Amino acid sequence: MEIYKPIHLLNKELLDRMISSGYQYFIRQKMSGGRGYFIGYMKAVLILTHYKDKKEALQHLVDIQGIDHRKLYDTNNDTDLQNLYAMSAQPEGYAVFTSLLDPDTWTPPTNFEEKMYKYLQARNIQANKDELRGIPEFVQGILFVDIYTGAEIIRVPFHDVR
Repeated sequence: MEIYKPIHLLNKELLDRMISSGYQYFIRQKMSGGRGYFIGYMKAVLILTHYKDKKEALQHLVDIQGIDHRKLYDTNNDTDLQNLYAMSAQPEGYAVFTSLLDPDTWTPPTNFEEKMYKYLQARNIQANKDELRGIPEFVQGILFVDIYTGAEIIRVPFHDVR
């Protein structure tokens, strides 16, 4: 099975760009459902969410209590910075993604419009099939899709539609 995530694996260059863009805080957490996408032995699939504001990062950390592998990294802390760079090397047994995505260049999976339409029909939500649009967005390390029906916007977890 191939992983479909409109996100990037963390690497050193990407981490350098995020830090130089002012992102000082990173929240690491286990990606929901991520292990099932990989063949072979995988200890965990992780996602890093980046923040410029410490309060937002701390709120994210509080909101994900109970999620495995959750941790706050501060790039002003040498140990945290070293650990971020170690993660950017993709240590064996782990896949570490960032929450960076570009909705302008995002390509939906095959038949995604049809899947959105069926999702809405199953919930008795009226929508014009020709007006449907889905825009991905990360919220606290979880991928959602904002479904634009023409009349309203409905945010649902991406995996519920896929």
